[in-house]
Amino acid sequence: GRKRTELEDVIGCFTNTLVLRARLSENPTFLQLLEDNQRSVLEAFEHEDVPFGSLVQELQPPRDRSQLPLVQVMFRVRNEENALLEMAGLTVRKTEVFPASEAFDLHLYVMDEGDSLHCSLSYNADLFEESTIRRLAGHFETLLSSICEDPQQRICDLSILTEAERHQLLVEWNDTARPYVRDVCIHQLFEAQAKRTPEAAAAVCGCEQLTYEQLNQKANQLARYLRKGGVSPATPVGLYVRRSLDMVVGLMGILKAGGYYVPLDPAFPVQRILTMIADAKVGLVLTEEALQEKIRSSDSAAELVCLDRDWQLIAKEPTDPICSRVGAEDIAYVIYTSGSTGRPKGIVVNHRPVINLIEWVNREFDMGPGDRILFITSVCFDLSVYDVFGILAAGGTIHVATEAQCQDPEQLLHLLCNEPITFWDSAPAALQQLVPLMASDAIDTRASQLRLVFLSGDWIPVSLPDTLRDHFPQSRIIALGGATEATVWSNYYPIETVDPRWPSIPYGKPIQNVQYYVLDDQLHPCPIGVPGNLYIGGDCLCIGYIDAVQTAERFIDHPFNPNPGVRLYHTGDRARYFADGNIEFLGRNDHQVKIRGFRIELGEIESVLLEQADIGDAVVVAREDRRHDKHLVAYIVLKTAQTINLSPIRRALRARLPEYMIPTALVTLDELPLTPSGKVNREALPGPDRDQVRSGQGYAAPRNPIEELLAQSWQEALDVERVGIHDNFFQLGGHSLLVVEVVAQIRKHLDRHISIRSLFDAPTVAALAASLENTERENVDAFCGDIAPLMRE
Repeated sequence: GRKRTELEDVIGCFTNTLVLRARLSENPTFLQLLEDNQRSVLEAFEHEDVPFGSLVQELQPPRDRSQLPLVQVMFRVRNEENALLEMAGLTVRKTEVFPASEAFDLHLYVMDEGDSLHCSLSYNADLFEESTIRRLAGHFETLLSSICEDPQQRICDLSILTEAERHQLLVEWNDTARPYVRDVCIHQLFEAQAKRTPEAAAAVCGCEQLTYEQLNQKANQLARYLRKGGVSPATPVGLYVRRSLDMVVGLMGILKAGGYYVPLDPAFPVQRILTMIADAKVGLVLTEEALQEKIRSSDSAAELVCLDRDWQLIAKEPTDPICSRVGAEDIAYVIYTSGSTGRPKGIVVNHRPVINLIEWVNREFDMGPGDRILFITSVCFDLSVYDVFGILAAGGTIHVATEAQCQDPEQLLHLLCNEPITFWDSAPAALQQLVPLMASDAIDTRASQLRLVFLSGDWIPVSLPDTLRDHFPQSRIIALGGATEATVWSNYYPIETVDPRWPSIPYGKPIQNVQYYVLDDQLHPCPIGVPGNLYIGGDCLCIGYIDAVQTAERFIDHPFNPNPGVRLYHTGDRARYFADGNIEFLGRNDHQVKIRGFRIELGEIESVLLEQADIGDAVVVAREDRRHDKHLVAYIVLKTAQTINLSPIRRALRARLPEYMIPTALVTLDELPLTPSGKVNREALPGPDRDQVRSGQGYAAPRNPIEELLAQSWQEALDVERVGIHDNFFQLGGHSLLVVEVVAQIRKHLDRHISIRSLFDAPTVAALAASLENTERENVDAFCGDIAPLMRE
């Protein structure tokens, strides 16, 4: 903060200073703005006797000791036309004297010297770098020139960029053109590799393995079976299976048959699965016998093929290839993400942008037959596209983690260190959950062959790369970004030296054949350092959404490319350029959030809430706790003043939404806070009372020492005041990363090994305590059984 005396001196300088507000919302011409300001100045002179301190007291702006109230930028004009003395025999030279410290963040001095204007800037060096101020001064000069050329221009059209800067932003930093094979499909890359290395391991899961030749033949058989079942080019086929080698066979077989796949996660509510099937017009679903009843008993008319039960029939088909009759512009897959309209949103992706991505990754990071990925991602998450098809195109091996392994960080770390895994690809949170286990004596991370780590889909904690390098010093760590609409990844940043001042790792630069633009609301390029809206163009863009209206909203004509049909994707992200051409991600323009890598449209949750008969209004926000973990909180206004049981509302949410979209708290309010313009004031929403996230059974105190220990561990990890024995760890805001921490605490206090899986199986204090007591009793019984023969002897 600045010294009090300095603030008082600055406030004193406002005695004869006018504080004005320029209104630019109607986008006036410069001359109109000049006239409006002239009128404001003349009107303001009527109140020139009002002290600045009184103005601040009346307006009550937010106070911050580190800055002046109300204004932080000063614009001062002085008339210096007759300032120089003229004396015989004396040479007079004007010398500027600036104060030792600058009270304002930015202070522009303009001296009117008759036939010229002399401008100088002083600035707070704690906020600005000299290079930034020099750019700012250059932009001001360009702006003045643009005004002089045509003062009738509207404000938004006045240029502040020089031609050199504009060329750098639009052309130089987007010079990413590289040749790639444009006329093949992603399954054809695998087929070519299968011819080169038929005996190499293509996919591994548990004790099962498929070579490239075996996978190719099984996929060919499935393709022929699907073709007989009516699958042809442009046919959507659902894939509703658990993590297994059948999942890989299913993906490849659908594409070989000429269709495109629509992944359906068995963890999703059945109602959501059925909505996706109907929206994508899926007529056939590949599944397995254990899952078929979940959708067979529904109203869905889709035909079901069970890969396990029906394989005897499928295996009768020939193993030689089938002509797929599809091309690079045909659809490869439709992946669903959260949708702001209350329904999941289907994103339609063709083969060509996937080919561009695969060729870039495999060349840039030297992927080859020696690489093996630990595949932990759901096929409903677009990271899986490279994890399957990219690795197989490079000749590597997919190590498919089972459902149980994906839910147990200890098992994942064991695989990472004891299997020949060279490549990890996930959202940051998935890898971060392994960090607390890396220091364990039970697992030697030095044995790992991990050489490459991809982190994408969410903010990357600044401390994570250095932590990973401590345990995997041979690994190269890459941050990647983009969107499902821009085919998985469209920008990247190799993480080397991390600046601790960064709020997060930079977005980086576009990959091959991709262009990035930071534009203002009028689609003008923003200067370096100036926040704007992020747009993506190039060979990464998908076809669009299943809903044509949504496509028109997000995909626009390219403003800098005259060729017809060239588009840009409006990401909804806020971003800005660094001086070196890297891009910094600054957040969202809308109500989309990322939580542990999952893309969530808050409007979809709100729509489900508003369908409930007792709810009159609802809003959902993502809040951060003291650990900076994000969690969802729903605020609802009931139609009547009576108190209602919230448990049915929670059940309704779980029937429609995946687990990661369920709010950890439902907060009832008499009314939602509003801004002066009538919109919901999300900043004014109160923090949730943690009693509102309970299981619905009310608070019940621990009954024994083990329950007390578990409750205390949960309180510390979840940052809650108290935990009852019936409270659900995950409904309180717990997730896999916190599971590791809680289990570590319990192990320490009980001095015994407890599996991480145990908390997933018994997510309440009472259930986990009972499980621990049963395990202890079984261990004692087993011990007694072992020593009984010895006692008899």
